[in-house]
Order: sequence, then C-alpha cells, then structure tokens
Amino acid sequence: MNERNSGAEIQRLSALSDGIFSVAMTLLAFNVHLPDSSAGERLSQELARMFGEAGGLVVSFCIAAMFWMSHLRLFGFLQKVDIGFRLLNFALLLSIVVLPISTSLETSFGRSPIASFVLEGNLTLISLANASLWLYALGRLMLALPSPGLRGVWLQLVAVIFPVLVFALSLLIMVWKPTLGPRLSVCAFATPLISHLAGRAFGAN
Repeated sequence: MNERNSGAEIQRLSALSDGIFSVAMTLLAFNVHLPDSSAGERLSQELARMFGEAGGLVVSFCIAAMFWMSHLRLFGFLQKVDIGFRLLNFALLLSIVVLPISTSLETSFGRSPIASFVLEGNLTLISLANASLWLYALGRLMLALPSPGLRGVWLQLVAVIFPVLVFALSLLIMVWKPTLGPRLSVCAFATPLISHLAGRAFGAN
C-alpha cells in the first residue's frame, strides 16, 4: 500500500471510529427516562430519579470521552495501518457500542451487584482493547512519536496502561466487595494527571 492510499485509509478509519464513538455517547442519554405525563403529583420524586440516572450517564460519557481522546492521540501519530490494526480497532469500537447497554443495566438495576459487574467488565474490555491497539501500533512501528526511543514509548503507554490497571483491579475487588469496585474505578479519571506527571518526570516537553 502506497503512502497516499495509507493516508486515505487512516482518514476513513478515523471518521468511522469518530462516528461510532459519537453515536454510542449520544445513546447514553436514553438511559435517563422521562416521567409520564400522569406523574405530575410525584414530579419531585421523578426528578430525583432522573438525577440519579443522569449520574451514571455523566460517568459513562466522561469515560467514553477519555478513551476517544486516547484514540484521537493514537491516530495523530499513526502513519500506516494493516489488517491486525483494523481488527483491533473494530474490537475497541465494539466494546464502545456495548457501553450504552451496560450503562442502562447499571441505571435500571443500580443496586444489583451483577449490573455493576457487567458495567465494570465493559469498562475493563474497553481499556484492554485500547491498550492492545496502542501496543500493536507501537510494536509494528506504525507511530511517529514526538519523543523517539523507549522514553517516547513509555510516555505514551503510561496513559494507556493506567486505566487498564484501575478497571481490572475494580473488577477483581467487586468479587469480594461489590460496592467498592465502582468507587475505585473513578480513579481512572486521574489518567491525564498521571500522564502529565510522567511527562515531567521523564523530561517531556
């Protein structure tokens, strides 16, 4: 595949990925169920219910946005693709497509350990698919990193591996304490801070 065709394929793959991310993130809004027109007398209770459902929406939306930013950064460095990269990218997109479903289960059965386990499992799969995509691209020398050598690879992997560790640990903890796992998974939002601190520690610009 020549350079021109490779660039066109990267653009098409990026556009497809952005579309799937945007649709999945939009579908998260359907997890907030509007009250019936006959609920006028209990509107305050319905609003409280919607507020609780919106909490799950915001968390899942922010997590999806975090992985979209990682995906955007990856494609910013990407120079070429092959069949393995395409398949791994589709695996990541499939795990993102499932996110509205797992979030809906968590919203509808918020007190169910099984529903929480399904959502945590989905988040773990997303982080693993994202990390696999990065590792494959790095291993196949598909990326033009701003910092060459092992330091440049390490700086990129810090922000990729950290969410995997957080979500996988949360999933394991839920086996013993179902209520503690989701609280721990919030630590994944510290990924930008961890990446920034790693950049300073390794002298990145």
